[in-house]
Amino acid sequence: YDPTIERYWRKELVVDDRPCRLELLLPSLGSATLPLPTADGRSTCAAVVLVYSIAWRFTFEALERYHERAVQVRLNAAGGAGEGAGTPLLVLIGTQCDRAAEREVPAEEGARLAREIGCAFFVETSAK
Repeated sequence: YDPTIERYWRKELVVDDRPCRLELLLPSLGSATLPLPTADGRSTCAAVVLVYSIAWRFTFEALERYHERAVQVRLNAAGGAGEGAGTPLLVLIGTQCDRAAEREVPAEEGARLAREIGCAFFVETSAK
């Protein structure tokens, strides 16, 4: 893994018998902005998910740079109508909770940030 290289993945899925597209962006550490989540200029996203590693504080601190852009993406997806019906959810996920001995970001800090930025959901999890 090289944190200085931006990575982007797109996958077509079927969820509840409906086609959908999952777009995942791993911005580089030096990236100051996030692109819109759809290449065709119109957003149809249902959620914006911000992810950090509990074992790497710099990933948590980087969320401050991306939060404003995530809000723009959400409002764009809502057609500029503001918060409310049709506005994609904002979700915060702390990963690598299996690395508790290496924890640099307390769960309370993640929960506080989630409240401050208006996340509908906060969880810590692990792929293991």
